[in-house]
Amino acid sequence: MKKLFYCAFIFMLLSCANDNIQSTGKSFDAEETPSGKRISSSKNVASSKAVSKKFPSLNLDFLFEKKQKDESTNQSQRNIVSMEEDPEVVAERMRKEEEARKQAELAAKKAEEERLKREEELKKNPPPPQPPPINFEFIGYMGPTGKKLGIFRIGGNDEDLVLKRKGEKIGNDFIIVDIGYESAEIGFEGFKETKMIPLVSGGK
Repeated sequence: MKKLFYCAFIFMLLSCANDNIQSTGKSFDAEETPSGKRISSSKNVASSKAVSKKFPSLNLDFLFEKKQKDESTNQSQRNIVSMEEDPEVVAERMRKEEEARKQAELAAKKAEEERLKREEELKKNPPPPQPPPINFEFIGYMGPTGKKLGIFRIGGNDEDLVLKRKGEKIGNDFIIVDIGYESAEIGFEGFKETKMIPLVSGGK
């Protein structure tokens, strides 16, 4: 900014000086004779031209040096950004990607082998069949000890109640093994195990 101001100031001074010289030369470029005629004075014109040649031309190239330098720097930065990746970096990344792919394939293969192994074991040693889930509740009883009559609610529906004694069946899958004060023992058709179900509401 200071350079620009300085150059502008010098340029103004030179312009003013040149204008003064030219105006002075013009004032003396003709002389008037006693008869009233005007004759040109080549001496004055030559003198003004000689003086004007003494002033050097103003060189403003340095004002654009910084701009050119900045453009060159920006161009070099763009070239750096546009450069291709280091071949070693690319090779290392590709090696890691290939290694990760192989590890994933090995893991998938191992999981498939384990699944097939479990299926073979199940075929050789199938788990024992499980009894069906109990779909009724023990909600009470009536009658004397040893001859109790259990009250059972089917599917949670209060309107679907059945009364069963010890040894009787509910449906085709369940057998009343015993009726207690706080629970009933239920057996399953075709199974040895039994299950106790609690009394869920009231009772005698």
